[in-house]
Amino acid sequence: MRSAIEMLNEKGISPSFNRIMIMDYLLSSVAHPTADEIYNEVKKSKANLSKMTIYNVLNIFEEKDLVRAVNISEKEVRFDATVNDHAHFKCRKCSSVLDIDVDYSHLKTNGLQAFDVDRRDVFFYGLCPKCCSKI
Repeated sequence: MRSAIEMLNEKGISPSFNRIMIMDYLLSSVAHPTADEIYNEVKKSKANLSKMTIYNVLNIFEEKDLVRAVNISEKEVRFDATVNDHAHFKCRKCSSVLDIDVDYSHLKTNGLQAFDVDRRDVFFYGLCPKCCSKI
């Protein structure tokens, strides 16, 4: 996997300490963290980090297509460093959010021929395998 510094440089983003720390965390996380979760984890390595910095950096990252905001719930926005098209699954019991590969070539999209689609968001809800095994 490419380093956070390389990714920031490729997108024309100055690799400040905060940006590097946030990108590193997002690249290492498969949990699709919220801004608050990112703040709590990254703050451990830098005491004077503010929540506003987290939101500002995430906005820059999203504008430059380094992260994708995942609005799988009305109550929270999560962030995903995997920006290619894929689906998400949210477990109704443990609230984990998982990446799911989707073959979009078989997806029927009647009525979209005249549209220029930039992004596809597909969400699944239910019980994850770990929670299913506890039933």
